Amino acid sequence: MEPVYISHSIDEPPKLFFWSVDEAMPFFVALAVGIITGRLLPMIILGVVVSRVYGGFLSRASEKYFMHLCYWKFGVTFGGGTFVPESFDREFIV
Repeated sequence: MEPVYISHSIDEPPKLFFWSVDEAMPFFVALAVGIITGRLLPMIILGVVVSRVYGGFLSRASEKYFMHLCYWKFGVTFGGGTFVPESFDREFIV
């Protein structure tokens, strides 16, 4: 049996240019707002800065932090089921 090459980047999230998809999200939101409001250059600069800050934060946070934040603060879920406990539950019985 011959050995199989497994890439080192197999577990990395999908990339869009040099950002991961969740890091690029603030940039594209700012880009859309800039197109709508007619202030493209300031919003591009703001989008790049926010994406860099958010990317630095994501390097220290967990992998699915944005989904946890959306569910915990706003009650928005992505996908079929919940993957974090209800925000009003403070005691858990194991």
